[in-house]
Amino acid sequence: MLALDPAQDDALYGKASALKAEGNLDAARQAFQQYAALPRATRLKEAQTQLAAIDLRLKSTAQAAVKPVPKSATVGLDLSKLPQGSDPAPPSEPLPADDPPAVVR
Repeated sequence: MLALDPAQDDALYGKASALKAEGNLDAARQAFQQYAALPRATRLKEAQTQLAAIDLRLKSTAQAAVKPVPKSATVGLDLSKLPQGSDPAPPSEPLPADDPPAVVR
């Protein structure tokens, strides 16, 4: 349909949704922007919501790619040096629900 009429609103919205579902966020963003620019976009609010979600996802992905894990976060995490359970923690006091129910006569 888009080959015949590139401004067909339902087809353009469907294309944008499909691109987003496939994970092609840049192309989906562009298609939603094209849709939102249409003079009679019946799903304008939904398209704007989709654009905001895509922008947020792209921004968080970009920040995660740039932000390295601090070296201090990985230092000293050798689990083999933890004590080997020879001295277990003392048992805790029973909770009230652990008491047997009272018998009513």
